[in-house]
Amino acid sequence: MHAQVTTPSFDGCPVFPANSVWNTRIDQLPVNPNSGAYVSELGAGSPLHPDFSTDPTAVFPINVVHGNSTPAADVYVNWPFTSDPGPYPIPSNAVVESSSDHHLIVFDR
Repeated sequence: MHAQVTTPSFDGCPVFPANSVWNTRIDQLPVNPNSGAYVSELGAGSPLHPDFSTDPTAVFPINVVHGNSTPAADVYVNWPFTSDPGPYPIPSNAVVESSSDHHLIVFDR
């Protein structure tokens, strides 16, 4: 059995259920035998950084909406397997990634 950590939250909502495998501590687990190859492929000296933010220059800016306060809109998703099915509650002042991909995350509280 793996020890559980405090359930992470975003804007006051849990990110995953408390019993989710994503909440499992891994600092005391054995190192995977392929770990060296993974680190080598990713680049041992490369800094790890999250790409989630409310900053439009970040890769995945996060927008928070509250229930039915934002009307849902149908939008075209180039790769639908990467997104939940729409329609989506996209706020009129949504923060969208400034690069060519125009990523957008909407967190419905």
